[in-house]
Amino acid sequence: MNRKKIAGLLSILVVLVIFCAALLWIQLWIQLNTLWPPEQVYVDEVSPDGTKIALFSVKYQGLTPWLPTDVEPYCYVTLVDTQRGTVLLRETDYHGDVKSSFVALAKNHAPWAVQAIDSRIWVP
Repeated sequence: MNRKKIAGLLSILVVLVIFCAALLWIQLWIQLNTLWPPEQVYVDEVSPDGTKIALFSVKYQGLTPWLPTDVEPYCYVTLVDTQRGTVLLRETDYHGDVKSSFVALAKNHAPWAVQAIDSRIWVP
């Protein structure tokens, strides 16, 4: 075979590999979006003085943001200033299940919400 034919075959092979990788990536994103919901708020608690609201949410995401593999739940607390509507704090933590993660986040960032989280019935 001459060099032109070899170069042509190699370029076709490279295009096929890129096409298959793109199909796999699209399939993974479709799987991520159908199996796991977007970020959802499970608990929202207003501080006793009414100046802050704590939103406790769960978001399923992969370890690598652009590659949806090894999907795990990420538990978040978001503190919002009720006067201005600005986000004061957004932290994540995971301790094996959603309830214990939310309790740990509440103890560290929103102590007024610990009792509300702890008293809820959580279905695994």
